[in-house]
Amino acid sequence: MTLDKVVQASGGSARAPHAWKSVPRWATAILSRLAKLGLADQAQQTLKELQKSVKIDVVHWGAASQACRRWPQSLDMVQSAKELGILPNEFVFSAAVTSCTQHRAWRMVLDLFSECSRRRRLNDFLNVGAIAALSWESSLHLLETTRDRHIQTQQVTFSAAMGTCSKAQVDLWRAASGLLESMSLCNITLNIVACNTHADACAGARRWQQALAAVRKMTQNALQVNLISFNSALAACEKGYEWKRCLSSLSFMETARVMPEIISFGSSISACEKGMQWHLASEHLQHMCHRRFHADAVALSAAMSACEKAGQWEAALVLLKPTLGASRGVFDLSCAFSAALSAAERGGAWVAALALLDTAARARCPLSGMFAGAVASGIRKAHGEEAAVEFLTRSRWQWEGASPPKAVNLDTGDLLPGVQILAEAPGLVVIAKESDVRTEVLVNAARKLMRQELFVVSRLDRPTSGLLPLARGLHAMNWLQAQFAGRLVHKEYACLCEGSPLGPVGTCGCIDTPLHAWNWAGEVGRTVVAPFGREAITEYEVKERFRGAGSELMLLSVQPRTGRMHQIRAHLASISRPIVGDVIYGNLSSPVQCHRLFLHCQRLQLWDLSSKPLAVSMPLPPALQRYLEALRQPL
Repeated sequence: MTLDKVVQASGGSARAPHAWKSVPRWATAILSRLAKLGLADQAQQTLKELQKSVKIDVVHWGAASQACRRWPQSLDMVQSAKELGILPNEFVFSAAVTSCTQHRAWRMVLDLFSECSRRRRLNDFLNVGAIAALSWESSLHLLETTRDRHIQTQQVTFSAAMGTCSKAQVDLWRAASGLLESMSLCNITLNIVACNTHADACAGARRWQQALAAVRKMTQNALQVNLISFNSALAACEKGYEWKRCLSSLSFMETARVMPEIISFGSSISACEKGMQWHLASEHLQHMCHRRFHADAVALSAAMSACEKAGQWEAALVLLKPTLGASRGVFDLSCAFSAALSAAERGGAWVAALALLDTAARARCPLSGMFAGAVASGIRKAHGEEAAVEFLTRSRWQWEGASPPKAVNLDTGDLLPGVQILAEAPGLVVIAKESDVRTEVLVNAARKLMRQELFVVSRLDRPTSGLLPLARGLHAMNWLQAQFAGRLVHKEYACLCEGSPLGPVGTCGCIDTPLHAWNWAGEVGRTVVAPFGREAITEYEVKERFRGAGSELMLLSVQPRTGRMHQIRAHLASISRPIVGDVIYGNLSSPVQCHRLFLHCQRLQLWDLSSKPLAVSMPLPPALQRYLEALRQPL
């Protein structure tokens, strides 16, 4: 954009295009416009033109400085202002600090801070602006260097640095705690913003003890604990599975004359759900409604999930009914209906689940194959698989208009592997996955090879090899989802585990302890046995036994009846029979070593889009076959 066009866009006259040179107000508007467009050269040219006709002040210089994106230009603006006798204000310094910060010109930033420390009214503004714009690593480094050079820092400076820690997707509660202690060492009075930011960082890291201690520290320093403080403490207790402390904190809120709101109740209800306290979750949901708060999706789903885990499907339906009219159009009831359907399915009430599915349709709740699958699972238990498949076939029309799944960028940048197609059927394709290949990368390759939209319904872990079913199109995706939810898909894995003997060849067993997936930011996801976890069932049969170094090796045929993350690996590790080659759940000090995870999906049985059964097999990869052959050789 030319300068003349900027002049016109800023209110200049087309008949008198140079009138702005004698009207300071117009000149400021033009400079601000140039700053928004990032036209630094034109802004500097405009300043030179102004010097010929009007007296330039710090307002003009500050507006022009905002246009500078490159740090040398910003520093030139600061120096030029001094040479003209213009005392730079916070906008001039802020532009320079921001550009230097973005280009990691730390020495220049510190020099600017040193100069600003002599102008106390500018110091807070600049420190906060620079630190808040940085990553947590850079903000801590900059703050530490600032202190080493004895540059004055204030409350808001530390608060900004702690803000970068609380927003980071890693566990930085220790860094935030250290900053809080540093404030005391620097004789800086604690403020509510810094304490709240510290509590929020602790909540994000599931450090409920530290979050509660932060609230206590506020009261000890005569700070008024507010809603943000309590919500951080409640969230920390909820994430730490401390339902009793969460409810105690909620009660203390009213004592402190802080009224709970939707987020507060949501944390307490979720805590009760994780603590297997379905009756307390229900009571708090009702208490929330009595306070004239409309139950949101999080609170309602958590309360109903608590009922589902406790087998209280009637209570789940009671909670759902009042919200059907009140929440219509306010939030999506999909999660609530899903929990209610699961509760009815687990309770064997497939007739009630069928009626609930009809209610969901009449409530215009977005339906998917997951909903019908929950009903099909109950029908399967009562009348067998054929009846369940027949129900799914007849109810397909309900999800034909289902919303498409969220767009996922499968273009990971990885070198695309070769795709081996093992079977094709109406709506389905089954491909072979090798170990150390991510499911997303393989699906991306299959899409490009087959030139059609493919959807993943059940993925394989990266170190696992074997059969991977894909849905061809949205309708097929919902059909496959319904089968997995209805437990009509049968998978059989071959795995080699170590530990004490499970029994002679042919011994069968079942592991049915609930599993909970941990997905902490910055860490590898893990699944653990937990009473508040989701239902998980793994059946196994001993196929071969081998003598190991200090323990026995067992080749198992494993059939997972549910589809939890790392289910087979976590279940076998929970009974002290970890899979050989498992670097997450295995015994790293074991003398038994394998170059990869000995887990392979070798058989798959499901139903295609024409309701016909499809069975596919895949032998063990050559490397695993050679490993077994070596074990079979006599010593």
